[in-house]
Amino acid sequence: MPRKRTFKELPAGKADSKPRRSGRSLSAYVLALFVVIFPILAASSIQALSPPFIHYESSEFSLDYPAEWKMISNIFPAYRPAVDPERGTEEVFAVADPRTATPWEKYTVSFTVSRKSGRKAAELESAFSAARAGLDRRRVISERKLEINGVPAREIVYRKPRGENWYTVRDVWLAKNGTIYLLSCRALPGDFDGYQRSFDLLVDSFRMRNHGR
Repeated sequence: MPRKRTFKELPAGKADSKPRRSGRSLSAYVLALFVVIFPILAASSIQALSPPFIHYESSEFSLDYPAEWKMISNIFPAYRPAVDPERGTEEVFAVADPRTATPWEKYTVSFTVSRKSGRKAAELESAFSAARAGLDRRRVISERKLEINGVPAREIVYRKPRGENWYTVRDVWLAKNGTIYLLSCRALPGDFDGYQRSFDLLVDSFRMRNHGR
């Protein structure tokens, strides 16, 4: 004969001693855990994606550049700031990535800041137009108008030979406080796209000091 199963009835108002987690409470628990952990993971991701940088300041401007980069004068002691008679510009800042050295070059990726006098916006347009006219139009990749921290600017990307190599160059022209500045990013064509993030850091962090007229 099969044994008859019996069930013990609990007194009214008394709960079963074994805890039981409902599907609803489990979902709430997972959601709470996600809310706590997600900000930590997000912060870690942001830190991993943000490269360390060095902040540079002069009496005229400030900017940030990647920590792995070095002043060109430290990479190449014989380096002298360039002066471009045709553009009338004088180099005042120069950094490069020493990891891009070749048996023939101390570096192949660099960023420079040059300047020239020019008090009016029309003079900026004139300087930009003159520089553009001096380029082989077949080598121009793109050009556009933009703003760098609220300051109107002109940008042109082109290819230009330097020594035995061809380089892709991104020039950004802008003016403030009676001075025209030229921000120039340079890399071998095969490396240029891979350095856009570093070039954006350099260009977007460029700020001119609020002195002068």
